[in-house]
Amino acid sequence: MPDWIVRHRQGMTAEALSDAVFSGRILVFERLQPMRDLIAAARALTERVFATPDPVTAHREMPADAYQARYAELRRAFVKDREIREAFEAALVAAGVDGPTTFRDRLVLRISPPGISGYRRGFGLVPPHRDSWGAGLACQINWWLPVYPITRDRTLAIYPAHWAKPIANDAEGWDWRKAGKVPGVPLLPTAQAPPDRAGELRLVVEPGALVAFSAAHLHASVPNTTPEARVSSETRTVALADLASRRGAPDIDGGDVSPALDWFRRLETGDLLSDELKLPRSHSGQYRS
Repeated sequence: MPDWIVRHRQGMTAEALSDAVFSGRILVFERLQPMRDLIAAARALTERVFATPDPVTAHREMPADAYQARYAELRRAFVKDREIREAFEAALVAAGVDGPTTFRDRLVLRISPPGISGYRRGFGLVPPHRDSWGAGLACQINWWLPVYPITRDRTLAIYPAHWAKPIANDAEGWDWRKAGKVPGVPLLPTAQAPPDRAGELRLVVEPGALVAFSAAHLHASVPNTTPEARVSSETRTVALADLASRRGAPDIDGGDVSPALDWFRRLETGDLLSDELKLPRSHSGQYRS
């Protein structure tokens, strides 16, 4: 596929959105009106918690433990902020998500300052992985956006060579309920071999753009070698129509994992996806493509 990234200045239908993402396209929505409110609200909260108008350089001004404490406070506040939640969900709908029948994961605000190595939950360098390894859902769509300007050395990388090319991983039997709690269960399933970097895509978009891509795309944090932190936000969605019709991206190397239906809540009501499907929360992988 020669053109992985497709830019849009307006939203799509829900069906067209799913079809494009599940074929491997990486969609960049550049002029969605709700994104203005989302970026403004996310910046206001970030600047208030870090007590600075320039949060991307806050790591230079405070001890590491104080910085991490502020970041933890910010992540909690981000999830609870009603203005941010409503703007994010409005942006998803503007892009093409069908609000009444779509379920989303939690909203995440992530900060990656320079010099961080390894991965801790919500902080630092996220190694190459497919989100579908952990969620066990081929119809999951990932949504990502920068809150402040980024560069190719301070962003997210996608490895399209692995769209149809398996890579060794530790997803087999992974259970999110045991992650980081049971010995031998990693925080998230990751690639266990170096990725093929042919055609590597480093996402460089302006704040206000919203990126959508399949959970089946292998992706990772780019090690931040710049003087400033990367501040970005993300969530994931599952459309009931895609799940019911078993429409999704190819699963070429996933393990036998139980779909994480309890991660997702209906946009309009907050109801759990597992409750909507009237399935026990321990049900197995019948919804993998």
